[in-house]
Amino acid sequence: RGFMRVPNEQPFVWHWHGFKPYDVQCWLRYLDSGAWDLEELTIRDGLQETKKGGCRGLLNPRMQMHECSLAAYLDLLAANERLLAIADAIYSE
Repeated sequence: RGFMRVPNEQPFVWHWHGFKPYDVQCWLRYLDSGAWDLEELTIRDGLQETKKGGCRGLLNPRMQMHECSLAAYLDLLAANERLLAIADAIYSE
């Protein structure tokens, strides 16, 4: 899961647990293709549907996923991509 500490109390900490950047990228491709309609499917059902497109869906029936979880993973992916770009820029100097 993506999580972070409360601002102003502890530093932000992002951690990939379970789903990875390539999972979220796959979900985004599925959303962009129009195959997953957020209006019609719950987040959980949508993730299960993405398995048909080659994504890893929910790994077991006990896992819960809702809008906040999806938003957290999207934020985590964006932060991850920014950090990789920064690292690449520093490495190339």
